[in-house]
Amino acid sequence: MIPPVEFLGKTITIYPIMALIGVFVSGIFACKQAVKRGLDDNDMICVLLFCAVGALLGGHMLYGLLQLPVMLQTFRILFTEGVSQAFWNGLIQTFGGSVFYGGLFGAMVTGGLYYKKKGFPPVFADLTAMVAPLFHTFGRIGCFLGGCCYGIPSVWGVTYRHSPVVEANGISRFPVQLVEAGWNLILFLLLSRLL
Repeated sequence: MIPPVEFLGKTITIYPIMALIGVFVSGIFACKQAVKRGLDDNDMICVLLFCAVGALLGGHMLYGLLQLPVMLQTFRILFTEGVSQAFWNGLIQTFGGSVFYGGLFGAMVTGGLYYKKKGFPPVFADLTAMVAPLFHTFGRIGCFLGGCCYGIPSVWGVTYRHSPVVEANGISRFPVQLVEAGWNLILFLLLSRLL
């Protein structure tokens, strides 16, 4: 696990760095495939940007819904102590994480709406669906390096020392993130071959 680092007064973890690498790698690949098929790579970039915004919002919104007890506690503090720093701390705690399924749903909704509005041919959806597992490969590697989404205790595993989830530290755990990253990479290669 790679511990967070301080940079310009901000704490930076490895997961967003890996997610950004995934965005760039999958975006570059999708644009090259679009050009190969005689499509405008600027249109592909716009599609991917809409999907990325939807993924970001959807992932955080689902995480927030799963944190409903924390959200209710934040509103209780608001009514007893007034609007203060507690509100912002509660809001960050409530929506500060992300859930993949919410991100996938958000990307599908925003991407679908953009496709429909622009009247793009179906190959844009094919290209976007093809690079989604490639992006997720980098995301799961980021989870592994960040120490989140850890697996079950196992004799064949990885022992975290700096995981943000205290229960994960000091116990050998099966690296489920790397297994999922491998399957996502295989899925990407299969989809790119089929395309």
